[in-house]
Parts: sequence; C-alpha cells; structure tokens
Amino acid sequence: MGPVGNPEGWLFRIAHNTALDFLRAATQQALRSAEEVDMIADEADTVASRQIASASLRTFMRFRSPSARA
Repeated sequence: MGPVGNPEGWLFRIAHNTALDFLRAATQQALRSAEEVDMIADEADTVASRQIASASLRTFMRFRSPSARA
C-alpha cells in the first residue's frame, strides 16, 4: 500500500467504519438477548394461563345444553 494522500480523511474513514461495526455488533447482541428472554418461561404467566383455562372450562360446563347433560 502506498502513501496516503489525505491522512485525516483516511483516519476518519477507519473511525467511521469501526463505529458502524460496533453499532452493528451491539444491535445483533441486543436482538439475541431479546430472543433469549422471550424463550424463558414465565412461571407467573403459566399460572395465569392455567387459571384462565380453568375458569373458561367451568363457564363452558355451566352453559352446556340440557340435552348434553343427559
């Protein structure tokens, strides 16, 4: 590689590209972290889902038609 005609511009370009690489890597890391958090089961959510399903089933069983009860 020969001498650089504009060392300030050359250095700016290196700094700019390095900053973009850093931001891209940080974005990818944030996306991976968000995906990992989404995959973790929330026990409170599971309990709430079971309670909702139970209440729905009780409601369904109360409103069955009389012919279905026989």
